[in-house]
Amino acid sequence: MGDQITILARSEQVHPFLQTVEEFADSEKYCLGFLTRGAIREQASRGRLWVAHQSDVGCAGYLLFGGKFPRLKVVQLFVHPEMRGHQIGSKLITHLEEYGERNSFLGISARVAADLDANEFWRKTGFRIMRQEPGGRSTNRTINVLFRPLKTATLFPTEVPTLEQGIAGLGIRPRPLISYPTYVADLNVFFDVLKSREKYDEACYLFRAALNHEIRIYVTPEFVNELKRHTTPGQRDPVLEFSEKLPKLGAMSTADLQALTTSLRGIVFPGKTLWENSGERAASDLVHLAYCIHHHARCFITRDSAILQAGGELQERYGLEVLTPTDIRETYEAAEVEPNEISASSVEQPVSIRNFDERQREDVESFLLALGLDPRTMQDAWPPESLELGKRRLVARIGARTAGVSSWDHPNLCGRVSIELHVDEQLPGHETVIDHVLETVLRDAKPFTARLISLHSAVEQVETCDTARKRGFIEAKESPAAGLRTFWKFAYNGVITTQNWSDFANDFHRLTDLNLPARMPGAREFENTGIVVDDKLGEKQHVLPLFEFESFVSPALVLCAGRTGIIQPIQKRFADDLLTRAGAQKSLLPFSEAYLRIEKAYFRSPSRSAMFRRGTPVVFYVSGSGGGPQHVIGFARVTYSEVLHKDAIDVALVRQGVLPPKMIKERTIKDKVHVFTFDNFNRFTRFVPYDYLRMKAMISGANLVGPEPLPHEQLVTLCTEGFRSERTA
Repeated sequence: MGDQITILARSEQVHPFLQTVEEFADSEKYCLGFLTRGAIREQASRGRLWVAHQSDVGCAGYLLFGGKFPRLKVVQLFVHPEMRGHQIGSKLITHLEEYGERNSFLGISARVAADLDANEFWRKTGFRIMRQEPGGRSTNRTINVLFRPLKTATLFPTEVPTLEQGIAGLGIRPRPLISYPTYVADLNVFFDVLKSREKYDEACYLFRAALNHEIRIYVTPEFVNELKRHTTPGQRDPVLEFSEKLPKLGAMSTADLQALTTSLRGIVFPGKTLWENSGERAASDLVHLAYCIHHHARCFITRDSAILQAGGELQERYGLEVLTPTDIRETYEAAEVEPNEISASSVEQPVSIRNFDERQREDVESFLLALGLDPRTMQDAWPPESLELGKRRLVARIGARTAGVSSWDHPNLCGRVSIELHVDEQLPGHETVIDHVLETVLRDAKPFTARLISLHSAVEQVETCDTARKRGFIEAKESPAAGLRTFWKFAYNGVITTQNWSDFANDFHRLTDLNLPARMPGAREFENTGIVVDDKLGEKQHVLPLFEFESFVSPALVLCAGRTGIIQPIQKRFADDLLTRAGAQKSLLPFSEAYLRIEKAYFRSPSRSAMFRRGTPVVFYVSGSGGGPQHVIGFARVTYSEVLHKDAIDVALVRQGVLPPKMIKERTIKDKVHVFTFDNFNRFTRFVPYDYLRMKAMISGANLVGPEPLPHEQLVTLCTEGFRSERTA
């Protein structure tokens, strides 16, 4: 860019650019709104039209403002298309802030259509939504009323209520929501065991937990390289030979490794002196960390002081937890497993989840007492069956041991459902119990049924509570009994469309006392603004992005105007384990661990992977391969999508899918495989046959040999057909 931007504010400076401003305003009516040329000239004469001048283009942008004391009002803000990305809009707003503060104004307001990309600019500039208003009848748009307070000294500061971004408790990261714990061990931990050093007992617990299948332990290639550097050439080293047989993370490219270690150096060794004094060991430590981050490992186990001190920043920036062997011992030392339950298999002991039989009462009560529930609370949570008709009860066992019990109201009795879930989180495989019970409860209703679910769980069940949050549960301020935590969420099965939005919004208000907009936001409004959830009681309001809102009302799919999807073929043998039994109300022995998971993984070749963006609806079509029925069985939502190196798959995601490692590798191209995870699977009440897809032109001439896009209208048509018997019943 040539000369610097100059803000022209006086009317005589702006006058030569009036015609250009008027032409810009006329060409951008959809974004800026309609304003007559006379109105623009009037504001210019009052000094309320400012021009951002740059010698190469002349008028690089302009700001038109108005308002009356004590608030300024942005009427129009425009930046020349060729000048965007140079902070011109921010400079104009900053100039207005300085003007407002000099003249004792208290704040600046603006009105922006909810579907415009410009909402992101206003958020970054410090403006927040105060409320939403309907736009003109011709456009049928929603208008965000924005406000930013100014730093003006005043005896009576004005508190302006703004809408909070997100509902408390919803913190979804752009990565798989539920992941199996994968740990990477440092060399010093390994030597603690081999050489019986001071920390021998703590280190033994780490490997004991791995043998009990509570965690997975890997080492990095640098682990072996370190040993090689300290081995005398020509001499046999049993320790080195053993280390080469340990499970290792896959190799990284030199460029990726160098980029990560360079970034990590400033975190772990921020000072030049610290780096120089650490020597060769410091460089090796950074390589270990780089491999952990690259392969999405959950935790790095070490006793290195520099890495431990940097643990907070490593977790915040990369999601990598740093622990010591002592931390592992404190977590797992209570996880006792009988010797005959130890297995060399990569899969834990069988998990069974069955309907409660009254003959199991003694075992269930002993289990609850062992978890610390007092007898009074236990009786309330698990009363005799004769006193609680309509209760659904499940007992989960891992191997021969009771792992969890749950009880909840029959969904047909009322719109409010209370669930007690108590799980022994010290048992290996307990995550599958938590996943499956929560998923079963959320699906235990007919399509197009709304419920308010309250979840009660023991305070110490941290993983149960964490999983609940990721499924859209919000923690309540108060619990019904000491030692319990309560969470609640709104649950809706099926699809939400513009046609049933009014009924859905009424159910939402009836059960939560919260209000949704009268009109369902479109996809661009969700993307650029979100949806406003309003309590109408003068308390808090919230703005939720589509992904968070959909998690809050899960397992529903929000088919807002403009939202598109994907149709993905799947073979019958994989669909049987991954999809078709999901949502069954009867307790079944699992066919695979993935079947029990809330979030499941699908592995495919890297082709067309860009289609699978986070939040995209995906419709599953069971192909004719292997005797498949050739019909669409239901839909889900993509939670994560990435093309990974084949060596990273086993570390992060294989337990959420049904493909063995050999078949995953068959889907690789140049050692890369695409994996996407999904949740919110909804099985259609009537499967949609292939002939219907052809008749409605939903598939191309490729005949579904791979994924194909589904435009919005076709996605709605397909989902409507899948639930047609329910809607017409």
